[in-house]
Amino acid sequence: MARLYGRALKGERCPAPIPHGHWKTTTFVGVLGLSGVSAPMTLDGAMIGAAFLAYVEQVLVPTLRPGDVVVMDNLPAHKPPAIRQTFIEALREQKIVALDGNKTYPTKPDLIFRRGKKNVIGLGEVKYKLKIKKADRYQIISHVTAAKAPFGILLSPANEGESQRLERVGSLATGAQFYHYRVDIRGTSTPRKRRW
Repeated sequence: MARLYGRALKGERCPAPIPHGHWKTTTFVGVLGLSGVSAPMTLDGAMIGAAFLAYVEQVLVPTLRPGDVVVMDNLPAHKPPAIRQTFIEALREQKIVALDGNKTYPTKPDLIFRRGKKNVIGLGEVKYKLKIKKADRYQIISHVTAAKAPFGILLSPANEGESQRLERVGSLATGAQFYHYRVDIRGTSTPRKRRW
């Protein structure tokens, strides 16, 4: 910490050393699951494609187990086709499901739910905040409207004391349904009953 005061002759400057930061970006990447944070990695600088690929191959894939689900968002480091393909192949070798945000949509939702390869059945938006605003709901509505999908789902963490739940938010004149799924990310030692 820098000193706020010092001593000098009247009218003279008070020279003193002041510590300075390196002012560089430090990136932290990890996996957020029901059991907590795992597969952490820090990187001096911004996340780039080569660093993301190294993270997936050397840190992420060895910690995952069959049955795990990995959600990829629209981070620029995820977008190069070679990196996305290598990432998805590495996960499929381990029999891990990858929900891949398809970059062909102009609206770029966080999640795309499909039946088969081409039949899109819904779009999802992930919010990492407890309080959801109207603007967040309008975002998923715009994604669903632009893609002409039959449903949209907004995922967010459950508030303290709340259990996981899926609630219907509403529908559009086109018939598209909207849901809000609150996910309990704290993890519990006893399994909970799911109420849909």
